[in-house]
Amino acid sequence: DPTMRELRSQRHPRPDPTHGPLLASPDGDSPRLLNDRTASALPPTSSRDPRFGHGVLLLVRPGTCLTMRILPQLNPENEWFWTSGADGLLRIQGCRDCATLVHPPAPICPACDSSDWHLTEVSGRATVAGYTVNSHQWIPGFDPPYVIAVVALDESTEVRLTTNIVGCDPDDVHIGQEVKVCFEEQDGVFVPLFSPTGVTRENPVPEPRLPVPRTPPCSERFEHRVVLSGIGRSEIGRRLMRDPLSLTTDACLAAIADAGLYKDDIDGLSTYPGPAGMGFSEGGVTAVEEALRLQPTWINGGGDIPGPGGALIAAMLAVSAGLCRHVLCFRTVWETTFVARGGMGASSGAGGYDWMQWRLPFGATSAANWIAMNANQYCTGTAPLAVCSAESPSMLAATPGETHWRSTATL
Repeated sequence: DPTMRELRSQRHPRPDPTHGPLLASPDGDSPRLLNDRTASALPPTSSRDPRFGHGVLLLVRPGTCLTMRILPQLNPENEWFWTSGADGLLRIQGCRDCATLVHPPAPICPACDSSDWHLTEVSGRATVAGYTVNSHQWIPGFDPPYVIAVVALDESTEVRLTTNIVGCDPDDVHIGQEVKVCFEEQDGVFVPLFSPTGVTRENPVPEPRLPVPRTPPCSERFEHRVVLSGIGRSEIGRRLMRDPLSLTTDACLAAIADAGLYKDDIDGLSTYPGPAGMGFSEGGVTAVEEALRLQPTWINGGGDIPGPGGALIAAMLAVSAGLCRHVLCFRTVWETTFVARGGMGASSGAGGYDWMQWRLPFGATSAANWIAMNANQYCTGTAPLAVCSAESPSMLAATPGETHWRSTATL
């Protein structure tokens, strides 16, 4: 692909990691290595070059250096996107047969199923469709507050990018805000960010087209043949500095005892998200099976289910279908201990792989970020979505194992 070869030729050599990231320079000058000293000597600036047609914003402020992002691992399928910004242009996958724009990239066009696609240059202008101001330190060097947003491209409101809004105060970001693309270059990766143009539009994203619920094949419901027979929990707290698997076994043994069962009665295991890192899991089915010396005939564990509730629903389906009788459902979260042990916030820092590559570079590491962007997009009024009970250390009763619900919190 001539375009791909041209983009590769424009990529800068990888920087020496002992000095700092490279900054894209659209004026033809040699790229400069940035560290705290050089960044403090540079004023905030943006440059425009007639060869590129678009400005490349140099994201440098006095006294600061570039945000340390978790970068995607480049491969033949994604390299064209993450290096496209070398010339200041944003490119999206475009179908040759029906001209549909697709993002994130996919093997086939969702409109016509064609696999014939090409790189399509777009204007780089978009509209903020949803956003959230993140105030939590997920990643060292990626300092809050910062705005994580979903923007809809001018060329197609169906094409939306997760990004950061830069060049303005986080509190000034709003739905309908017109923005334009700029790029931050780190280690050969050009991260597309967006900055305001000063124009506000109506939200171009239409109400979602909800699928029509399918009629169930019969009136019999699986949940009517299943009961929750026992519940258990471990010690709960921040930075307990305990082995997460020990927390899991405590909770599992408590649940088995609460159900009036023995370990030998357990013939199924179900969990979410499985053997994930980053303080999100105790190690999955195999770890618990080995720790408790269980012998299940049915297991379930993975991230492609609707969260921890999905593990419970899958277990109910297995019991109702007669695949097993007693399924132990579990999950352990130990993020603060993970961080205290030297983990990188909510990420292992291994890189933005698979679907997370479209979120990690922008600091959108948590479901709290993803949910907030969607909630902000469709729930912009002042009324709370719900009223819910909140459990906190101040609400805990003096008796271990009991909880007093003393106050409510709005969602």
